[in-house]
Amino acid sequence: MRQLIRVIATVVALFITVNARALVIDSVDTPVAFTISGDIGDGVLLTATGTVTVTGGFNSSSLAMQVTVDNVSTLNGDPFTPTDGVVLTAWGFGVDPNMTGITFLDSSDGGMIDAKAYSDAGFGGIEVCAWGGNSCSGNSAGGVLAGASDSFQLLLDGNWGSSVTFDPIGARFRTADGVVHSYECSGTACSVGSLRAQEQVVPEPQTLLLLALTLLPMAGTFRYHRQLNTRRG
Repeated sequence: MRQLIRVIATVVALFITVNARALVIDSVDTPVAFTISGDIGDGVLLTATGTVTVTGGFNSSSLAMQVTVDNVSTLNGDPFTPTDGVVLTAWGFGVDPNMTGITFLDSSDGGMIDAKAYSDAGFGGIEVCAWGGNSCSGNSAGGVLAGASDSFQLLLDGNWGSSVTFDPIGARFRTADGVVHSYECSGTACSVGSLRAQEQVVPEPQTLLLLALTLLPMAGTFRYHRQLNTRRG
């Protein structure tokens, strides 16, 4: 019984730990890496990598960021080429503290061309979105081609302190057949090797409740059978 309780406690603690993580930047000119990846089948792995660097603006009303995004999508492990029609059409993030305005700065080099405040239930908690087509929806083929990279700057208006949290970070791809695929990574998963997950990988509080309600009857059943075996013995 005690062993089962320990297992339940460990599982619940693991879910809580994952849910509590956040990507926090509290230093200037220190790139923070991310990888967002989704497997859509038939050997196609859509992957965006890159870095977010706060270049200035802590304890001010304007936070400056340098962003680099790479489209490193693959087919059966081999990189797609720019002519394959796999485009990183949008990239974005949630931010805390909240921002009040956005300025997008970039040279006319293709890739991402603008950014705006964004809110769409289909793209999780993304609040700031940069895109390469005509909007963040990903319905246009513009953006970062497979095998290419793009860098741009964002100025976020707000009331900034000594740190900022970016969570989640998301990417949208458009494949050659015109289908849009959206992915997110949440917390420190954004800064490690890779994430093979779809949207909403972090369990919500109701998930934890469901987990507890599912495991508790198991504990009672385990205890009943143990007592029954003791009596028979």
